[in-house]
Amino acid sequence: MIKVNFFGVLRLDYKVSSMDVECSKNVTELLERISSQKSIPIDRLISCSFYINGKPATIRSRVFDGDEVMVMSPVAGG
Repeated sequence: MIKVNFFGVLRLDYKVSSMDVECSKNVTELLERISSQKSIPIDRLISCSFYINGKPATIRSRVFDGDEVMVMSPVAGG
């Protein structure tokens, strides 16, 4: 099981702060599962930044049982 924590606008828009996801491949598969379970458009998820166990990750990064993944929405300001 992968622990996923959400931050930023994504967290506010979809009212989800964290969830546990069954996944055995990579961040892409993890995002697909999140998208189907929470009805979050996959393109919204792919545009985020990812960290696995506190280290920067990409959509191709492997995930393993017990990992903690942070999904951070892009930030803009002015």
